[in-house]
Amino acid sequence: MKLKFTITGMTCAACSARVEKVTSAVSGVTKVEVNLLAGKMTVQADTDVSAAIEKAVVDAGYGIVQPGERKQESNPADTAQKEMKRRIIGSAVFLVVLMYFTMGHMVGLPLPGWYHGLKNAMVAALLQFLLTLPVVYLNRTYYSRGLKALINRAPNMDSLIAVGSGAALIYGIIVQFLMAAAMGREDWVSVEKYSHSLYFESAAMILTLVTLGKFLETRAKGKTGDAIRQLMNLRPQTATVRRDGVEQEISVEDVRIGDVVIVRS
Repeated sequence: MKLKFTITGMTCAACSARVEKVTSAVSGVTKVEVNLLAGKMTVQADTDVSAAIEKAVVDAGYGIVQPGERKQESNPADTAQKEMKRRIIGSAVFLVVLMYFTMGHMVGLPLPGWYHGLKNAMVAALLQFLLTLPVVYLNRTYYSRGLKALINRAPNMDSLIAVGSGAALIYGIIVQFLMAAAMGREDWVSVEKYSHSLYFESAAMILTLVTLGKFLETRAKGKTGDAIRQLMNLRPQTATVRRDGVEQEISVEDVRIGDVVIVRS
């Protein structure tokens, strides 16, 4: 029997390969076809193993919906685009403020007095950290999906993003503790060194720019998917075949090898 599913959360070829692999491992499944562009999966199985397939895909870190469970949008990319657009706007607002404090002085922008000086270094570090947290929260999906894929030994693009931005974030937190300890013992040389070793803006920049790139990619995929769906809608939905000397009109999906298809001009 043929089973069809809509898969969400796939972002690259590694994702579609992972979905195909875990689905193929389900007992009773004989053939799996995953379409990354359309976000669709078609499964040939001996019996109805929908529940097992859904569990395997969800455990792998992706979403799955069978047709009929809920109304599908005409363009599956619309929801993803709207969600990414909100994330881009929110991330960009905090990133701009963060870049003002961390790199504004490089272009001659005035900074408030309380942000300068070694005695205010901890205040500056905490401000950068607090401005980075909203960006991390808005783009937390990279960590939830990427780290899960990494744990499952099937890293994908989200894993790379999570590791890269996470490393910058964690390193900055560690430096904050070292800076606080240096201030406690009045080691101002170390405080100055640590104040230049914060990379919170790197973490925020990675997340924001990657989300912008994914938004543009999703929009392009949506337009391509629309074109493909329009072409598919042009195909006939039924076919006239002759079986046992009798002409029958059946769905094109029910046409079998050996059927005599009747074409009328």
